Amino acid sequence: MVKYRDGEKMLDALGLPLRRSMVRRLWHGGAMSLSKLAAPYELTLPAALKHLRVLEDSGIVKSHKRGRVRVCIYNPSALKELGGWLASHSAFWESSFDRFEAIINKKKKN
Repeated sequence: MVKYRDGEKMLDALGLPLRRSMVRRLWHGGAMSLSKLAAPYELTLPAALKHLRVLEDSGIVKSHKRGRVRVCIYNPSALKELGGWLASHSAFWESSFDRFEAIINKKKKN
């Protein structure tokens, strides 16, 4: 069995439109400093850092210090793993709904 990161953690991290936008900017714009990443949102650096930490904890974004600058990088493998996590959960729910449908059809016949 393939082991995935915590998919729920990734979904939680992407639950805020602001964080999705930050990930999108890193995806399209490449690596950038935290201050550049936060600039369009008029966030303070501490607030931006809190959002970055959530994205880092989920594995979607990585960052490192270069001197006094924190550089943020999108991690595409995390979202590929999320796709696998969703697929594994999808199979469970599809089979559950199929069983539920069979029960309902059986009751309709009776």
